Amino acid sequence: MVKFRVIVRFLCLGIFLFSTFTVTVSWQSLTSLVLFLVSLCELSPSKNSSSLHEDDHKTTRQIVNELYPLVDEEELRKSIHRAVFNFVTYDASKVPAIENFRPIQENTECIFARRAKLWGNQEWDEDLSLEENTFRILPSLLHFTLVCRQYKLDGFLIEVPDEFHRKDIQVFAKTFRRILKVISDNDPKGVRCMNKSYVAKRGWVFEFNNVTFFITTFGPFYPETNSRYAFGCENCFILLQPELSFALHDLSPSSSETNYKNPTTERDRIRCAYKNAGRPYIIPRDITQPMAWDMIKPIEDENPIIQWWSQ
Repeated sequence: MVKFRVIVRFLCLGIFLFSTFTVTVSWQSLTSLVLFLVSLCELSPSKNSSSLHEDDHKTTRQIVNELYPLVDEEELRKSIHRAVFNFVTYDASKVPAIENFRPIQENTECIFARRAKLWGNQEWDEDLSLEENTFRILPSLLHFTLVCRQYKLDGFLIEVPDEFHRKDIQVFAKTFRRILKVISDNDPKGVRCMNKSYVAKRGWVFEFNNVTFFITTFGPFYPETNSRYAFGCENCFILLQPELSFALHDLSPSSSETNYKNPTTERDRIRCAYKNAGRPYIIPRDITQPMAWDMIKPIEDENPIIQWWSQ
């Protein structure tokens, strides 16, 4: 269909030509010329309407290219990493577990505890199993192992809610093993330290992503006379301390001897502080004692070792 503006233009042009060549120049010819010029300006399609008209005829591919433009491969890789990282991790330095652990951190006799830089687990999902909740921690624990040296982090804290310990050390021991097993089974380096046959023997150490850990635990079942006393905390805590943290603090070498009369090393001062508080830190006669033996301390010193590694 011929557009209206085209018809008007040709009509004006025809009148102009007719009046110009058949009649002497008159007001009619001048009028028709003016009308023709006006039609060129006023009846021309605007740029906006033209662009809208063009949009109506864009292909699906063109629309997709505008909405999702291709980017440089390196930038795409970084964008993917950022998106996945933000989706599966959380700010592990600001979690309720760290705040709940505060009474222990501020009251324990360890001279390094108060200024220790800790990360922790996110709140537990009651609809998930113990293993599923532990699995949710893994991305942030992996993150921890990658940056603990750079940021001088001292430990990763796992708070265990009441349903998984019930203020019973034996129940907690089973939970402790299950948590370590999930972490071990998902070790990105494939070491899987919990599958070793010598967990309860010398030479074994807990390891994840090539970082070895010294592990201590605290619970509401410990009396005030125990060095793992929880200072009123209702839940249990598992503290994974990277062994490199001790080196960064220039901690003196481990020794079975303690100078209680004139403590000179950090270890001596810590042991004296525990003793003076009425919860002496029992020092193994042999510093090569299996590390697993001391991860969950017995409630009383004379009680048998808690064999948490046994199924």
